[in-house]
Amino acid sequence: MAMTASLEAESIDKETAFSLRAFDISSKWVHEGEARFVASAYQEGAIRAHDLIEKSEYPKKRLSELVSSVYHPTQSQPRSNFKRIWVSRGYGEPFLTGRDLFFFRPEEKKFVSRRMKKLHELKLPENTILLTRSGTTGYPVLVGKRLSKFAITDDALRVFPGSAPVGFIYAYLASWFGHALMTKSAYGATVPHLEAAHVLSLEVPMPPDEIIEEVSSSIVRAYSMRDEANILLDDAEEELYKACGSGAFHVDSDVQYSGKEGVRAFSASSTDVGTRFDPKFHIPVVRSAVNKLTSSGCELVSLRKCTNKIFIPARFKRNMSKVVLVSLICCHHKCL
Repeated sequence: MAMTASLEAESIDKETAFSLRAFDISSKWVHEGEARFVASAYQEGAIRAHDLIEKSEYPKKRLSELVSSVYHPTQSQPRSNFKRIWVSRGYGEPFLTGRDLFFFRPEEKKFVSRRMKKLHELKLPENTILLTRSGTTGYPVLVGKRLSKFAITDDALRVFPGSAPVGFIYAYLASWFGHALMTKSAYGATVPHLEAAHVLSLEVPMPPDEIIEEVSSSIVRAYSMRDEANILLDDAEEELYKACGSGAFHVDSDVQYSGKEGVRAFSASSTDVGTRFDPKFHIPVVRSAVNKLTSSGCELVSLRKCTNKIFIPARFKRNMSKVVLVSLICCHHKCL
């Protein structure tokens, strides 16, 4: 177990004091791990999570025993195999980046060519778990009906279900235990990275089957309801387009740019420019959307007439406080 202490220190200017957290670890953590000499690999949260799992009364299994495989497409082949060929809507498959995965309602904005040789490796079946492996690492997403229609970035770990229900594996990876143990293994000074081996080596407590099934069914049901909500939002959007008589608005087809293909250049009259000389203020997306609505016969009114009040809340200095995580291990009705 890591021993922690709070140390008081002074800043360079000798005027501001701040706290440091120091901890000691046993040499076994170095020898049994990857022999790493960076403090983040032995952070207090990960060691505490490991100790709590070890003290659990449930049997443990390695994640490698519970899933069929964990990998990312570029671990055994050059990333050049997945060079993205961007195309217009209708000529390719919708594509999601690692950031897009966490949107409640991922949209079809980017498209990769169907001529990509490795495109099939970017398409994933339902009930696959995706893990971010670069930057902000270790956050899971479960592939449902909506995500299965997209090509997913190669920079994400794929976790395929095995002997354990997929919802239970997801719940463990999304928990404080799973995330703390995964992120401690991340490497990279500037951009942290996670590999399949870091995930496969995780130790998972195995509660009774009825608990595992209950946890799994809750996760699967939650993602199923999320897909249903997205379908309802799609239907509502379609009804809105019908009511306006305008059809869906797509930036790649409804916005007209000048210049060579692939160059998004545009012009604006001096009347429209006014006192704003930043190009972002004059991009033709808004103008194209307004033109499409007016040409369909829709009456446009100011948002002011449809709302009660629009305002910016008061801005103030944030007084941040420390969050203390207290873990209780109860055994024989006694909290140790």
